[in-house]
Amino acid sequence: MITQQEIVDEINRLTLHYNVSWQDIKMDADRAIGKINNFLGTIFPKMSEVLDAPSRPYAFRSGSTEALDVAYFDDEYVWSIIVPFVAMQVLARDEEFTLVYQKYEKDVNDGLFDMFQQSFNTVPMAFRQNPDVGVFFASESAKGIIARNNLADLPVYKFKVYYHVNDSNIVMSADVPFVSDPTAHLYGALAIIRDWDEEVLSVDGVWAYTFDGWYKDPGLVSNADCAVGAEVKMITDVHLYAKWIRTSTLTCTPTGTVSIKDEYIPMLVNLVIPNIVDNSMVRVISERFLWNNAGTVSAENLVSITLPDYLTTIETFGFYNFLGTEIIFPTTIKDDLTYEGITISEYAFAMCDNLLSIVLPANIAAIETGAFPRVAAITRKIYCRILEQNKPDAWATGWAEASDSEGTAYRYVNYVIWGYNG
Repeated sequence: MITQQEIVDEINRLTLHYNVSWQDIKMDADRAIGKINNFLGTIFPKMSEVLDAPSRPYAFRSGSTEALDVAYFDDEYVWSIIVPFVAMQVLARDEEFTLVYQKYEKDVNDGLFDMFQQSFNTVPMAFRQNPDVGVFFASESAKGIIARNNLADLPVYKFKVYYHVNDSNIVMSADVPFVSDPTAHLYGALAIIRDWDEEVLSVDGVWAYTFDGWYKDPGLVSNADCAVGAEVKMITDVHLYAKWIRTSTLTCTPTGTVSIKDEYIPMLVNLVIPNIVDNSMVRVISERFLWNNAGTVSAENLVSITLPDYLTTIETFGFYNFLGTEIIFPTTIKDDLTYEGITISEYAFAMCDNLLSIVLPANIAAIETGAFPRVAAITRKIYCRILEQNKPDAWATGWAEASDSEGTAYRYVNYVIWGYNG
């Protein structure tokens, strides 16, 4: 199909010494469409509404996100009507009413006659004028229009607005699907651009996204038409792409202690703690990491936590009352930034009733008594990547048991597997 740039190039070829741009001739192209509409009794859209990018053809899409471009009419009429008509207007502005002008005028009239003869009966009802305006007497209902199209073996075009999340890092909840519009609009109908007011998280749980409007798909709608609540005239399928404002769900002190912002604790499902938060390297998991400032555990939906590469400390009660099933330590020592290893404080993994297994890396330097307290009727396997005889002296006796102060009601059955290399 002929593109905007090809039309401009052909106009410049026909007018010889002129060097026009699309901005110079787009209104002339619109007038050429108006001439076709008046001659055929059609309502094809202005070229300027469609050809707003050099690579765009005078075409539309209908049916699905994978639909191909469909030309409003054959390319031969772009060459035989649109191009010579625009060339005439360019010459007329310079008062060049020469034999060349007369030739292009004849080409336009011949092209209109040919188009009427060959296309009059095959124009879909969607592109025919209202019976009060043109020469057609349309059916009274939408159902009648479809029946008329079917009788004449003409296609029935309907158009949709497609809304795109526009960021593969965002997780959409099945309970709160992204904005959509199931309406199939007839040609020329008005669609209202919809809003979105849910806050969503990234795949790793580190970012929260707030909707901030729409980007347009080039060549389909103007910037003004992208505003929420704006009306869009449907002359093709419309694709809109979300803009997002991104906010971190975590905060980190200058000394490297990371915590979760209160408002995001209930939203988290999976959390992959990055190495850097707030321009500080994450070194410490804060005490009661999963608790809000009101002093209650609110991470009911959190299933998995992945720890950062340069972690040095998990504070007392760090993962207390973790309800999920997985806490993942870094598997390898990246460089000498972790030379001191990781210290796991007492009760760091207390009341983690669903954490049935965990792998401790080789750089665990110290574990305090009761870091992994036992709980009755629950069996947990602790896989250690070092041999028992090689464990550091700072691993306290009873690191996988509760201290007396924890009480018998919270006792686990812990199995420790040494020298794990899986």
